[in-house]
Amino acid sequence: MTAKPRIDLHRTLQQIRTAAGAVICTYRFDPSFFEDYCMEKFGCLHRNNNITVLIDWGCYDELLSGTLRDRPGLANIRYLLQPITAKRVFHPKIFLFADEEKGSLLIGSANATRPGLTSNAELVGVFHYEQGKKEDALPIFRSVFGFLSQLCDRAATQGFRSNLQALQRDAPPREPCRRTCAGGRADRRSRSC
Repeated sequence: MTAKPRIDLHRTLQQIRTAAGAVICTYRFDPSFFEDYCMEKFGCLHRNNNITVLIDWGCYDELLSGTLRDRPGLANIRYLLQPITAKRVFHPKIFLFADEEKGSLLIGSANATRPGLTSNAELVGVFHYEQGKKEDALPIFRSVFGFLSQLCDRAATQGFRSNLQALQRDAPPREPCRRTCAGGRADRRSRSC
C-alpha cells in the first residue's frame, strides 16, 4: 500500500467501474448531486442495485424539513437513505464499493456532497482489494465491515440489515467470522462478516 501524494477523488470514483453493493457513510449529504450526478456518472453507483447511504440523524432531519426541491427524490426507491443516531453526531466518511471478486474503499474527510467530492481540500485514503491478487488491504475491509455491522445492530432497520447482509454475502472479505448484524445468525461457515 503505497500512499499517493495527491488523488483526484472525482476521478477515483469514476475509475471504480462496477460494484454489486455500496455503503456510503457521511455527515452532510447532497441528494440532488448524488441522485442527478453521482448515480449517473459513477459506474459503481449507476449499475448498482444495493446502495446504502448512512447519514447523521440531524442532517437527515434537516433534509426532510427543507424545501421540496432539496429533498431526496430517489431515497428508499433507488438507494437506502438511513439516518444514524450518535451521542453527538454521526461523522465518519466511508465509501465502500464491492462485488464478489474485488472492492474499493475510501476513508477520509470527504462528505457525499458536490464540494466534498469535487473541490474541497480533503484527506482520503484509497484502498483496493482483488481476491487472490491484491489482498494487502483485506484487514481494513474487515474492520469496515465490522464497523458497519455494529451500526446495523444499532440502527435495527430491515432495509439496512438486508442491504448489508447482501453485500457481505457477495463481497470480500471471504474469511468466516463469528458475528453478523442483528437479526442474522452468526455462522462460522458463512462468508458474512
